[in-house]
Amino acid sequence: MPVEDFFDKRGFSAVAARAAFVPVGETPEASIRNAVRAGAVAVVLHGSLVPAGALGFAGGVRVPVLTLPPGASERVAEGLGRGASISLVLGRPKGARNVSAGRVASFSSRGLAHDGRLKPDLVAPGVGLPTTEPDFDEDGQPRTGRVNGASAAAAVAAGIAAVLRQARPELGATAVKSLLIASAHPIADDPLTAQGAGLVDVGAAAALEVSPSPATIAFGPDVGARSLEPERLVLRNVSIRRVTLYLSAPRLPSAPVTIAVSPTRVELAPGGSTRIVLRARVRRVPPTGVAQGVLRAVPVGGAAFRIPWALGFQQGRARLLGSVKISSTAFTPSDSAPATLSFQAGQVLERGGSASVRPVSRLDVELWDVTGAKPRPLGLLARLRHLLPGRYLFGLTGRDPQGKTLPPGRYRLRLVAFPTAGGSATRRALRFSVK
Repeated sequence: MPVEDFFDKRGFSAVAARAAFVPVGETPEASIRNAVRAGAVAVVLHGSLVPAGALGFAGGVRVPVLTLPPGASERVAEGLGRGASISLVLGRPKGARNVSAGRVASFSSRGLAHDGRLKPDLVAPGVGLPTTEPDFDEDGQPRTGRVNGASAAAAVAAGIAAVLRQARPELGATAVKSLLIASAHPIADDPLTAQGAGLVDVGAAAALEVSPSPATIAFGPDVGARSLEPERLVLRNVSIRRVTLYLSAPRLPSAPVTIAVSPTRVELAPGGSTRIVLRARVRRVPPTGVAQGVLRAVPVGGAAFRIPWALGFQQGRARLLGSVKISSTAFTPSDSAPATLSFQAGQVLERGGSASVRPVSRLDVELWDVTGAKPRPLGLLARLRHLLPGRYLFGLTGRDPQGKTLPPGRYRLRLVAFPTAGGSATRRALRFSVK
């Protein structure tokens, strides 16, 4: 929040000697500083939880800063909205265990990817990372702060990749990525769709002798078959010794999906590679809509590594187009006052307590002339790619795909939306007339 938002129209501070109720937003540190500049004696953040250690100030903030859980935040916001008087009482501070330490941050995005791949590949530190900031503190010292988010974690991961490349300069980019994923440490109680292979570890990556490709396996998404098409994994020896390797897919009796590995034992000469065939069999659909697990690879006399896999299940047939409407079914061609075509593209589904996004890989808007006895295609009015779920609006000026004015007659628009993960396209059509 800018500092002026803490003042009324007469220039009086609304938070002087009071607690400021501030939304977290994208830059909570700036909002907190501005509230303190306006005279706040405490700052209460609301809107989303901020992980412990995510906020850090070297100077300029000498007041308590705390966050409220979502339920409490909503009640406070409701009370303030109806003009209620709300008091804040701060007790004596006491230390407590940071339950979010070592876990994937609540604001980190989860997979699967739109095409069924397991994402993220891995995770890296990205909460409360110390860094420098512009300007100086009141004592003249360079200002420091903390950064959070995927951009900070990506910088850490990039630095780790550079260190691994320096330690093993013979590795290419694909091998570096593969070793970092295969050697990552799993995070207890976080699913693979949140952490990928786990927390990156450059030391463990430098010790690996075999590079898997791909580094994660995606079966599907499943379209209803019990036995899916097999996936193939290539293992390459990136060490200078001959490696004997054993592969397994740990399973539980109640597992919804089982993985068969063939072969389970391989020998690789230095620089050599081999292909592994993986077959998934579906026993049942899990409540979350995602089955996940790991393949375990154990080299004789070397460091073991993991290859995560995932299988997403489609929740019914994808309906990628809805509420297709045209503002006028009969209109005169006009560039300044066109008719409008509106529709809903993509889907957001709730399953297992989380949201699943179904975007559109490609959308075609076709124009047909149906004036005569036989419909005649005129071409594409529009082709769009990679549409996220939402409402879309197009202007219909009464021109054909070549820009020429359509003669009076009857026409048909056909919309074709293709899913990102294969399967049948969704089609909708409507008619209109040009006067």
